Amino acid sequence: GILTELVTDRNARHTLVIGVGVNLRLDRAVRGAIDQPAVALEQLLAPAVRQSREHWIGRLAGAIFAAADSFDQLGFDFFRERFHVLLESRGEIVCVNGAGVAPISGRVIEVDRHGRLILEADGRRHVVSVGDVSVRR
Repeated sequence: GILTELVTDRNARHTLVIGVGVNLRLDRAVRGAIDQPAVALEQLLAPAVRQSREHWIGRLAGAIFAAADSFDQLGFDFFRERFHVLLESRGEIVCVNGAGVAPISGRVIEVDRHGRLILEADGRRHVVSVGDVSVRR
């Protein structure tokens, strides 16, 4: 899972806080207790996952820093095509809860060139810039 939050200090400087959680291993009992599909790194990388947890944290952190640097230099539009290839929830119904706005449920259409989520609900397209998005299958 990924959680991002934009924090503004009293001098109007912005900091993006990014939290990333990855399941390294999930045993059958834990997987059964989760109320939605879940995957672990060991399922995807089998023998390679024998590396230490710290190894994987370092690899992930390096990839995040490299992507953040590219984003800073090139913007989201550079990532957009690849993002759409990986946008697993396209066509799914999601619920978005945001600070100060009414919750909205709608079908995921795409992400625009600014990185905003485009939903279709009630026959209209809605642009979502901020909110907690949940997908339940």
